[in-house]
Amino acid sequence: MNEDRLEDDLHAWDGKSVSRLQAIYKSAIGLPDLVARLIELCARPETEVGATWLLKHHLERQDLTMTATDSIRVAGLLSDLSDWQAQLHLFQIADRSDMTQGTRPAWEAFIRAGLMSDRKLIRAWSYYALAVLAARFTDLRAEARGILQDAMDQETAGSIKVRLRKALGKLSG
Repeated sequence: MNEDRLEDDLHAWDGKSVSRLQAIYKSAIGLPDLVARLIELCARPETEVGATWLLKHHLERQDLTMTATDSIRVAGLLSDLSDWQAQLHLFQIADRSDMTQGTRPAWEAFIRAGLMSDRKLIRAWSYYALAVLAARFTDLRAEARGILQDAMDQETAGSIKVRLRKALGKLSG
């Protein structure tokens, strides 16, 4: 596979088939600079859902953390993501991003917006991403604990409560 084929395959993807994304991933795994290429495709509305899914899948399958350069590039596109699924995928890999003082404002704005979402999955993973951010920046820990503890009292969905417990555990350890 080459880079153009990856983009073409993402354009042709039906927006639903996970098995198709897995097949695209299997074909793309050997591409040089795969993470960088996927980040480029994440920045395009027409490929952002598939590309963020592939990025998440790749980082998890290979047990990778993004490089500082890739993390800066991801932080730069957070505010431009238009699809909730693309947002979700990046919340889910927050702990695989090299959050720095330079990327903190972008992540913090992205997370705070996610905390206000009407979508339960976005809120659930926003809480967890908040804990990831607070674990890296100690000045945010007290506020984050307060937000997470308040959410434990206010949120009723089980999926959110599970993420909240994991988030609180991340700040306890």
